[in-house]
Amino acid sequence: MLIVDFSKKNWIYFARLLYLCVETRRYTALAEKNIKASFMFSLVCCIFVLKLINISIMSLIGNIIWVIFGGLVMAAAYFILAIAYCITIIGIPVGVQLFKMAGLSLFPFGRVVRDRNGEMGCWSMFLNILWIVFGGIEMALTHAVMGLIFCVTIVGIPFGKQHFKLALLALMPFGKEIQ
Repeated sequence: MLIVDFSKKNWIYFARLLYLCVETRRYTALAEKNIKASFMFSLVCCIFVLKLINISIMSLIGNIIWVIFGGLVMAAAYFILAIAYCITIIGIPVGVQLFKMAGLSLFPFGRVVRDRNGEMGCWSMFLNILWIVFGGIEMALTHAVMGLIFCVTIVGIPFGKQHFKLALLALMPFGKEIQ
């Protein structure tokens, strides 16, 4: 879900970015199709759009690197498993949680996992206990071990933190929401 923030501060920021877009485009026209100026125009417009839909550039770069180096495979595995669970009627609640995990494992940077409405009902607690008994602990341990492996290097720490976020969701996914 894309969230657009229409506060006054952001409108001023967007107006400045739009002014930069126009100035860069004018520079491009004067430079007779200079590649560098066209690239600058495209970059400024992309930044404008990212700010409009409330995504930071660092989150975008982190998500791109994440997808290239394994996030796509992990999301595809969760997605296929979710479809398998949703084929059976009794497995639909588990399939929905796996779709949630597939979405988070595809683009984890810039997203937060929170408790839904600050409380967990008895139905969510019951399903979380079943989830832990029937495979949730293995998924959580896998993400925790991957997080530890990534945290061994300085460069891998942001990716390790995302695996820890996925481990918490994999341990008890019912009653959580991703923002």
